[in-house]
Amino acid sequence: GREWFNKAYPDPQYRREVINAWKKDSKSRALDRIFSITCKDGTVKEIEFRGTMLQDDRSIVILTDITERKRAEEAYHAVVEHSLQGLHILQNQREVFVNSAYAEMLGYTVEELLALSPKQVKKLVHPDDQEIAWGHVRDRIEGRPAPPRYEFRIIRKDGSVRWVESFPSRIEYRGKPALQVAMIDITERKEAEAILRNSEERYRTLVESSTDAILMLNRERNVVTCNQAFLALFGYRKGA
Repeated sequence: GREWFNKAYPDPQYRREVINAWKKDSKSRALDRIFSITCKDGTVKEIEFRGTMLQDDRSIVILTDITERKRAEEAYHAVVEHSLQGLHILQNQREVFVNSAYAEMLGYTVEELLALSPKQVKKLVHPDDQEIAWGHVRDRIEGRPAPPRYEFRIIRKDGSVRWVESFPSRIEYRGKPALQVAMIDITERKEAEAILRNSEERYRTLVESSTDAILMLNRERNVVTCNQAFLALFGYRKGA
């Protein structure tokens, strides 16, 4: 064993870290770690160790070569890290990956988001929108029909509220179902829509309450709308 450790982990410092990890896991009688292994030909591979300690202190360990998977993950992370969209991966209602844009959107650091408990992650969504947002998450994870996009409010670290548009997709992350979500901040758009609605409502109120007969036509000279004063003047009623 000692000879193998020396060859598999030629760097003394890393070897000590691995040995300490093995000792720590032997106390819990379970092993679930990823180590970089130096092979006989000098190549380095990423190996996933999963095992259990028997009562007589022997170990049964399954080794899986995840080198290509790790490379693919690193390439993926390099691309999404520079994305202007907020991107994150949810698994078991925990943040298992977030990019800088998503962290900035919520006002947290990447490390703070990854450390949040499932209960804390749930509270990132506004209380009035949790049933919709998390309901769609559950449906998509469990393979039920779910909308390709939806809007809801998030609560930033400082307590402020922002509107976001979410584009989720179900993926496999490290061998388990997960949800990859792209999000964009639409707060300014929602505020503009609210202002427009209020303006239109005020306009309709002014038109309806006016004592002047008002008629609105479109480019084809078809009647779009008119007020009650116009109807009274000509003896018509709406829809007639």
